[in-house]
Amino acid sequence: MIGGNNSQDMYRQYIFRPASREALESSRHQTTKIHAYITKSKEIFLDCQASNCASVLDEAIRYSRSTLTDGRYAINNYMEIVKLIAFLMQISHTILVCSDWLIDIEMIKLIRTAEMFRANFEHVTEKIPNYNATRKVNLVVLHTRAKSADFSSDVLQQRAALLRTFFSDSRR
Repeated sequence: MIGGNNSQDMYRQYIFRPASREALESSRHQTTKIHAYITKSKEIFLDCQASNCASVLDEAIRYSRSTLTDGRYAINNYMEIVKLIAFLMQISHTILVCSDWLIDIEMIKLIRTAEMFRANFEHVTEKIPNYNATRKVNLVVLHTRAKSADFSSDVLQQRAALLRTFFSDSRR
């Protein structure tokens, strides 16, 4: 299982706990910001909060001490998510994007925007021998509510071509 768990682990022993039934029924998110776990083999797994989730914005409005008004909560939330994704793109080798529906245009826009904010450390490459500042990040898109028709070869090829087109001019 992803996150260092075994299939025999009890629910309370999960490293990254799945959303509870109450959270699912009330449309709440499970993770806030980023949670980290380091395995015995020194692999680092990061779990990030949901990006296009109304409950994140609702929580920001409810618990904020700021006096943001006129839709600035949404903009502030958007920038926070872009920062999180840019951070993940900077430090991660592989990013798993989980989506209920495969092609989420808003998520693609978020990833492309975060890619622009990704720091450029090309000047550090000379000083750190095994560091590649322009390395590409592996992006894996997971369709969590796939139906049997979604696994036909034609549909898979069309969606793969669409994702390649979205990221064809990606620098990294």
